[in-house]
Parts: sequence; C-alpha cells; structure tokens
Amino acid sequence: LERPRIDVSDEEISLQLDEFRKRRATRETITDRGVQDGDIVVVDITAEGESTGRSVMVVAGGSFPGLDEALTGLRVDEIKTVSLDSPADFSEAAFAGRTATVGLRVSSLSAPVLPALDDEFAKSLQTENVDDLKAKIREGVKEAKENLLRDVSVGKLLDVLLERSQVQVSDPMWENLASRRLNEVAQEQARAGKTLEAYAKENGMTVEEYADAWFGRAQLEVRRALLI
Repeated sequence: LERPRIDVSDEEISLQLDEFRKRRATRETITDRGVQDGDIVVVDITAEGESTGRSVMVVAGGSFPGLDEALTGLRVDEIKTVSLDSPADFSEAAFAGRTATVGLRVSSLSAPVLPALDDEFAKSLQTENVDDLKAKIREGVKEAKENLLRDVSVGKLLDVLLERSQVQVSDPMWENLASRRLNEVAQEQARAGKTLEAYAKENGMTVEEYADAWFGRAQLEVRRALLI
C-alpha cells in the first residue's frame, strides 16, 4: 500500500488555536443589542396557557433551527410568541419531540470574549511563546494524522487479505459484539440525557438502520480479528 505524504496546513493550526482560545473564553454581558449567533442565551420558554416557564441555556445558532430563528434579534426581557417544533433530543424534556405555541423571554444574554493570541496566552498553555505553541500544535496534529493513517492502512491491508481468505464467522460471535456495542452507545447517550433513537436521528438514520450498521461493522471486526 502506498503511503501518502503527511502535511499540516496553517489553517489546521489556526483552527486548533481558535479551539484553545474558545476554551479560555470569558463572558461579557450584553445589554445594548439583541441575540446574535454565538451568544450564550438563557431563555424562559412558557407553553401557551401556562404561567410558569422553563429556563434553558443555549448557544445562539447552535440549538435547533426554529429556536435559533426565533431568538435572533431578541433583547433581554423582550417577549415573543412562536410555534416551536422541538426535536426529540431537545434538552428541555417538556417540549422535546412536539410542536407547541410558546412564549420566549430572554432573561440573560452574554457573548464569549476570546483571549488575545499573544505570548502570555501561549505561556498559559505551557509553551514559551506563540511560535513555540504553533510548533507544538503542528507536531501534535502530524502525530495524530500518522496514527490515523496507520490505522487506516492496517484496515485496508486486512480488507485485502479478507478478500483472499475463507474466514467464516458464526452469527452469535458478531451479533453478541454488536449488541454489546449498541448497549454501550445507548448507556453513553442516556448519561447525556439522550435516547438511542435521538442519537441515530442525529446521524441521519432510524434506530433500526443504526443497529444494522453496527451489525455489519461487528461482523467485519470479528472477521479481521480471526484473520489476525
């Protein structure tokens, strides 16, 4: 198998620098404008006919289309009534997976403030200066790519060997593996407050399609393991 050249672009380094800055961001309270993408919004959502709402924190532009659109331009304490079609995995269970007429009121609005990309910031990440930070990021990204390439190359090699082999796998072996992996995913999503159905939907599949994909993957993994 031909081994491709591994490069790390300036754009990849910039993306990683931005990620580091986002992790160290502080918040600035906003009082002179409405909601914009990227803002941190605490919004009270009150169902029609109810007097008490539920408070939800979202990142504007990162929740779901109906809510993002309704919040855009809304100022603190301003109220808007909309028909909200909430996805099944919406964090507020009372509205998840249903359409309802609700009142929205922004109770808090703030924006993230990124730290300056200077030597002081670089030193906070245990590097000497910005140039040293960029060099270490380049090394880390390159190493990650090399590891990924190695895994992909091994996978391709095993696929070639499988095509030339007569490895047979009994159904219980890969079915047990797939069931165990599906159960692990379901438990992970439950800890995050999501269902397996909602997680499958996020990946563009029904839960049945997601399970079928795992069964196919498990069969391949077992065949590769037996080949080795």
